[in-house]
Amino acid sequence: MNFNSATFLYLLIIILIFRIFFKESSNKYYIICLGICSTVFYGWNEPLHLLLIWFNVLFSYFSGAIIGSYRNRSFAKIIVLLNVFIILTLLFSVKYFSKYNELGFLIPIGISFYSFQSLSYIFDIYNGKTSTCKKFINYY
Repeated sequence: MNFNSATFLYLLIIILIFRIFFKESSNKYYIICLGICSTVFYGWNEPLHLLLIWFNVLFSYFSGAIIGSYRNRSFAKIIVLLNVFIILTLLFSVKYFSKYNELGFLIPIGISFYSFQSLSYIFDIYNGKTSTCKKFINYY
């Protein structure tokens, strides 16, 4: 979906309507609406890209929960290193070693951004700069 398409405009209008009626940014209905609209936008051209982002989100969310619940630093370090390896392997394989461009598919937009955001979340939890996100809806 292009930013100048009518579908994008409709999604934006839906988000703005929800934002007007649910003024608090922590309101769960607004967060659900924003999540649904962003998922539709992200998977519009290539629904398989949703698998990448959902895997990334689920993996980093549960890894953060494991790191936050364990006080054993050596086990937490193993989870951090595993997270770094899997997220970066996924990023580099899709971005640099993929056959997507030769087949005519687009590389997922923002894959680097959400991969590094996931890693920064894990690093912040490991270093004690932030606590784990208790609700999955707030993490997504």
